[in-house]
Amino acid sequence: MENKHCPCCSGLSFNECCEPLLSGKMFASTSKELMCSRFTAYVLCDVEYIYNTTLKAERINYSKAEIEKWSKENNWLQLEIIESNEFVVEFKAYFQLKGSNVVEVHHEKSTFVFENCKWYYAYGVYNN
Repeated sequence: MENKHCPCCSGLSFNECCEPLLSGKMFASTSKELMCSRFTAYVLCDVEYIYNTTLKAERINYSKAEIEKWSKENNWLQLEIIESNEFVVEFKAYFQLKGSNVVEVHHEKSTFVFENCKWYYAYGVYNN
């Protein structure tokens, strides 16, 4: 995927955008950057990244097996950032259940926390 466009739809190459975050070479500098890298991690089924960028106190609510299942059972098409501020990112993630032609939309307002010099996903509120 090195020179291809990053799955987060930034317009940059994967190497310029989310790869340094997913590989641990860098940490996200904003909540929006973390949100984009987490979407890319779902595309690439990088379960460890998704889990490790979730706030430790909230990890009890998430299962690595469920993250992997959700990641693998869908074709992730596009990330659209609706609005973001320092701690909240509203986004739409477009996807198709594998084997389906129906495009689904996961619309969420995610809250992030800056703790120990790193950004973490805390929780999301789903919109219909």
